[in-house]
Amino acid sequence: RWAEELETLRGEYASLKARLMPNLSSLAADDPLSAAQDAKWAGYYKDLELVEEIKLDLQRLFPNGCDDYFLDAQRQDVLLSVLFIWSRQHEDTLYRQGMHELLAPVLLVLEEDVKSFADGRGPVAEDVPGLALIYAQEFVEHDAYWIFDRLLLSLERMFISPTPPPSSPTGSPLPAVLPDVTVLCEDMQKRVLASVDPGLSSHLETLQVSPHIYGMKWARLLFAREFHTQDVLVVWDLLLLEAFGGEELLEAMKAFMAAMVLYVKETLMNTDDPTQCLARLMRYPPVHDVTDLAAIAQRVRAAAP
Repeated sequence: RWAEELETLRGEYASLKARLMPNLSSLAADDPLSAAQDAKWAGYYKDLELVEEIKLDLQRLFPNGCDDYFLDAQRQDVLLSVLFIWSRQHEDTLYRQGMHELLAPVLLVLEEDVKSFADGRGPVAEDVPGLALIYAQEFVEHDAYWIFDRLLLSLERMFISPTPPPSSPTGSPLPAVLPDVTVLCEDMQKRVLASVDPGLSSHLETLQVSPHIYGMKWARLLFAREFHTQDVLVVWDLLLLEAFGGEELLEAMKAFMAAMVLYVKETLMNTDDPTQCLARLMRYPPVHDVTDLAAIAQRVRAAAP
């Protein structure tokens, strides 16, 4: 049954791509000055703007340890297609800067798996029926889309800024609604971190170290900028193995964020300068073994209410 579901999803992606990717030839017979075609042409140019926005970020995609791997023209096309189609399927969010950094590790793993299988370094096709279907090179882009889509089930909200609230009937402004990413970071520092190290949490609060300033990047990119790419993959495996999607992933993220703060506790506690605290957290030091952070995160999860 899983093979049928896989083929269905791959076919659905192919249909989405055929329908949604900008295609000038489909408008070639139309008069761009005709009022009847205004909407079509307006949509086409809007799509081109989105394409250019995504391309601009893709040209600067250099994950730690990957050099210019993602500047390959074919990979750029795959990344562009996946990000564009996802955006057109999520019009309320669209593409937000940083999403390309979430997709890149997904594509990297899929390509490495396909290559390993082709080289005979992975499972042998005869041992597990259907493995050749899983590791089919021609469907890497399709699979990358759906994995990215599932990942964004939890992380999409981290990129969204709430609409400013209207004034109350009396004319006075209503309280501002905080972005979800800010709420997550605040909860991490004030509740999760405080549950295992109230002294450290209180120290940061006293210094008015706003957790969203250092934690927003961690949460939105799932720590993709903080470590070498191979270490990022280890972190993702640990997080996603525990909770893939929904609130459970967000709780696992908060525990790992708290673990990162605890890991540099000595530096943070030895200063009363909030700027130095933020500098340490925003320019995170090298970690010899990220599984050490994972072990701390497990203790955090166990202690957090």
